[in-house]
Amino acid sequence: MTAQAEDPIGHIVRSAAAYGCGVVKHEGASLLLDVPVPRLDGRSVRYQIEAVAKGAAVSAKEYSPVHLPVCCPNLHINPDASFCLSLKSEDPLLVQDADSAQVWWETLIQFLRLQERAARLRRWPDSNEWAHGFAARHQQLAQRAAKTLGDGFALALQQGRLDVAVVQSRLGAAGKMLRLYLDGEHIVSVWPHTGTVVNGRRQCPCPHRQRRVLVRHCAEHTRAIGELAVALNARRTAEAEFWAQLSGRKCCGRVETCGLRTPELRQMESQQ
Repeated sequence: MTAQAEDPIGHIVRSAAAYGCGVVKHEGASLLLDVPVPRLDGRSVRYQIEAVAKGAAVSAKEYSPVHLPVCCPNLHINPDASFCLSLKSEDPLLVQDADSAQVWWETLIQFLRLQERAARLRRWPDSNEWAHGFAARHQQLAQRAAKTLGDGFALALQQGRLDVAVVQSRLGAAGKMLRLYLDGEHIVSVWPHTGTVVNGRRQCPCPHRQRRVLVRHCAEHTRAIGELAVALNARRTAEAEFWAQLSGRKCCGRVETCGLRTPELRQMESQQ
């Protein structure tokens, strides 16, 4: 690998002008960037962004909390104030050449544009967002399973129309099972530890359902249904654990559905 290929900061500096951005300061592996972000009304908001390279990974955060809170999980701002620009474990945003520097810039600017929209909407405007913490890994597994079941399931997952509930089995000592719901309709139940479908005689909820294919005769979909239900349940558990770990942290008040919003804060805002 050449020295130029190993210089992510250099690639970002060389690409800055193409996005109308300026380099305020360049010290070693860190940059202070001036980033104008266009609004829908035609005006631009200027962000001072600190970028720091660790290997090929380049983090970004607001240099001083002028426009954004120091931390907000719902706005995808981490506890260290860095922006969550990608799913690091599965799809790290690495800067290794001019093309990947372009992806980095486009991702950063789109992230800041979404922040501007979120400030007006009081919610994250992109339904394609990742879950928090380890829940993101389970979300990815759910997406893979839903895609196997067809575009309809993938869209339903993205739109939040799939749900899972833990219920007591009626099969004596068999324990608990997971019920998978689509648009509020119970479509199948699976065992939580194995992902095995409880009743293989049910009609498969896949795109072939007009042919009344039984789940047990739809091998690939049988596995995908189980993986989907297990992943959805694990994602919900991981989300709850994530918010529990942040218990006590003050809510910035920018997102109406934030898990950190206390009843006292909600009451105060309702009286304003």
